[in-house]
Amino acid sequence: QIFYVLLQFLYDRFYPHIFEITRFSGQALDFAAAIHARGQLIENCIGFIDGTFRHCSRPQDDQRVIYSGYYKGHGFKFQSVVCPNGLLCDFWGPHCGRRADGHMFRCSGFLDRMRQLSNSVRKVMCVYGDPAYCRGEHVSKGYLGACTPAQARWTNKYLDKIESVGKPGGSKCNSNSLSLIHIS
Repeated sequence: QIFYVLLQFLYDRFYPHIFEITRFSGQALDFAAAIHARGQLIENCIGFIDGTFRHCSRPQDDQRVIYSGYYKGHGFKFQSVVCPNGLLCDFWGPHCGRRADGHMFRCSGFLDRMRQLSNSVRKVMCVYGDPAYCRGEHVSKGYLGACTPAQARWTNKYLDKIESVGKPGGSKCNSNSLSLIHIS
C-alpha cells in the first residue's frame, strides 16, 4: 500500500516535467542545427513527431472506445517527439485507440508547448511529422505533389526514412538506431 501511495505521489508531482518539450529549450537550437546539417531544408526543425498504437486485450465494457478498425484490434495510442539525440523530448498518452493521430495531436496541447518553447528560444521552432499532422507554424511535413524539385524529393525520402527508424517501439528501432544525428 505504501509503495502505491508513493508511486502516485511521484507521478502526480513529476510527470508534467518529465516528458515536456519545453525542458529542452537550452538545446533546441543545437537540435535544429544538427537536423539541418543532415539535409533538412527547414532550419528550425528540432525533432520528429508521430503516434504509436499499442495493442491490448479486449476489455469487458466499452470495447468500441479502444477498438481501431485501421489496426484491426483493441489498443491505446501514444504521441511522442524524438529529438536528434535519440531521447523522447515530448510524450503524451494514452489515448483511445480508435482516434487518428490528428485528433490526438489536437487533444495533447502540443502546439501550446511548442509556442512556449519558441518563446523561450526567441525563434519559431517546429517538428517534422507524417501526413496525419497538419502543416503549420510548428509542424512541418513532406513536400506534396509529383512535380516537386529534386531536393524536395530527396528531403522527403531522407526524413521519412529517419522518422520511421526513430519511432519508439517501431519495427526497425533498436537501442543503437535512435541516435541518428550526433550533436558535437
